[in-house]
This record gives sequence, C-alpha cells and structure tokens, in this order.
Amino acid sequence: MNILRICLVAAALLALSPAMAAAYFVSFDYYVTAGGAEGAPVYGDQTWQDQVYVDGSYTMTGYYGNYGTASFVVDMMDRSISASAHSHGEKFEPWPYTAVGTGRVNAADFYDQVTFTCPAGYHPDGLFATMTGIMQGTISSNVGAGAQAQCDAYFGPLRFGTGLLAVGVDESNTIVVNEDFTLVVELVAPGATLNNPVQYNHQVKLGIWSGMTWSVDFNTGNGWVTGDGDIDFTDGLRITSLTASEGVLFTSESGAFGDGVTGVPAARILQLHQNAPNPFNPRTTIAFTLGEASPVTLRVYDVGGRLVATLLDGVGFGPGRHEASWNGRDDAGRAVAAGTYFYRVDAKGSSQSRPMVLVK
Repeated sequence: MNILRICLVAAALLALSPAMAAAYFVSFDYYVTAGGAEGAPVYGDQTWQDQVYVDGSYTMTGYYGNYGTASFVVDMMDRSISASAHSHGEKFEPWPYTAVGTGRVNAADFYDQVTFTCPAGYHPDGLFATMTGIMQGTISSNVGAGAQAQCDAYFGPLRFGTGLLAVGVDESNTIVVNEDFTLVVELVAPGATLNNPVQYNHQVKLGIWSGMTWSVDFNTGNGWVTGDGDIDFTDGLRITSLTASEGVLFTSESGAFGDGVTGVPAARILQLHQNAPNPFNPRTTIAFTLGEASPVTLRVYDVGGRLVATLLDGVGFGPGRHEASWNGRDDAGRAVAAGTYFYRVDAKGSSQSRPMVLVK
C-alpha cells in the first residue's frame, strides 16, 4: 500500500484553459521471435489517438519447440491494462539449432487528461483529487532464461512505479507484484480563497513498460541449458477510483473517469478532520465523521508511501464523530523520526487522506 501527495504552490500558475486539453490515447509496442523460425520476427507498435481499447496476441515458433509469445489488453474505459509474454528455448545438437525464444511487451499504456473545476470561495481545508489503483502480476524465469517488466501510474506531477524488476538467466526466480497505490494531488492549498472558479488539468497515465522474456544458451559449468521466461500481468494494472473534494467538478477527455462532483457522496459517508494537535510530539488525535455505519481502516504512511502503522483495521463504527490516537510509533512499537506523515481513512468505499507533522 502506497500513498503520495504533493503541494502545488502558486496555484494560479497551474490553472489551465480547457482549450489546452490534450487528446487521449492508447498505445502498444511488441516483439516476438524464435530460433530457427521462418520469416521475419513478429513485431509492431501503434499509438491510437482518441481510442479507448486495443488488444493483441502474437506467437512465433521455431525449430524444436523454440517459441515466443506476447499478448496485451489496453482498455481505457475499464481503466485497466493486462499483459503477458513467454519465451521457451530448447537446444538440440548438432549446431546451428540454438535455443532462442523472445516475447516482449515493450509498452502497453494509456493516457488521458482530466480537468478539475474548483469553486470560488474560501477553502479552509483545501481541495484535493485522489486516484487509487492496483498493480498485480509475476515476473519469473528458470536457469537459461530471463524476464523483466516495469509498471507505472501517473497522476498530474505524481508517479507511483515498481521500477524495473528483472530476473536473470543464471538463476531460477519469481518476483510477485501486489501493490495498492494512492496518489493525492493538492488542487487548492488549505486556507486559500478563490475569487473565481479555477480549472486545473492533470494527466492520468497507466502502463506496463520494458516487458521482456528471453531464452538463451547458457553454460552452467555442467553443460548447456535452456529455459522459460515469463511475465504475467493478466490480473494487471487498474485504476480503481478517481475522486475529488466536495464541490470540485471534473471531466476527462475520454470520459473514462466520469463527470460530476464525486466528492459529494463520499463526503456524506466519510468526513476526515485534521489531526490535533498538529504539529505534535509524541501523540495526536485523528477524528472522522461517518454519515452511516461502516467498518473503518486507519493507517499512517511516511512520505515515501511506506506503511508505518495501522491504527484501525476494519473496525465497525456507527454514524457520527469518532476519534483514534497515534503515539508516534510504528507497528513494531518503535518511535519514528520527526517529519511529515500521512493518515488515510477508508470507510465503505470512501477514502480520504491528510498530512500531519511530528516534531522532536
């Protein structure tokens, strides 16, 4: 679970005219080859502007079962991406029957642009937009093969990514990706006053990049071996929600992220208050108000998005105001360093986050 937040200073400088909004698109780039195959490798790349869906499945087969595959689905309306690739190599003597299979999904991604309209008036708590999502998949190989992939989500100036994850030909290994992410963009700073409604444009981008599997001849010291490499993101990447503070209207170029004031129904379910005292040392109280009965989860994260402490985990509460306290310690009972932390409350499909500052 990860959470990021950025303070966008000089808010007026970030206001963009709707005429500057960019088109949305989906794109892909793949490559498949196999040792001993007849004909050219299977490959292609395309960016489809003003499109919302594309998929493909490709295979190349060579001598003695050497093959590579690549497949992907990019569905902006479903706000999801899935991709997989496989390589298989076998070596038979005599030369030149080499073990080569390659499947690549170099890129499978979509881009959209969202316009937020913030209402005029005084905003004591500020205005925010929040995007949540998941990344799930595996990257694996056995000796004689390799695999790698990278997953990224962008929301305005924020990015959450796995980095390049790779396993090499000299080992058997599997990397499991199972990440939730939350990106919170500050549209209007707490305490600011807008004399007129202001619009802000922010990009939304989700993608799998550098996806590659390969099988090769490999000498372990005890003879030549070949193997299988896989990336499997069929569970894939998904943006699960895009919400904004009460009163903020938003619309996306593609329409995939809906129109309306999504903060209103969320606010009726959950209202998260600023912790007090703030700054604090070492204890602070976090208050929230529920519009209806709901299980509540309350967690604390550091600025890098790492989970620090779980204060409530699915605890049931009735309607009304409730409080929980944090003593500045992590789940292992260790005192944490001074700095900025974020607390996030989840209740019945609604999620809200706020910063707090621990001083020493």
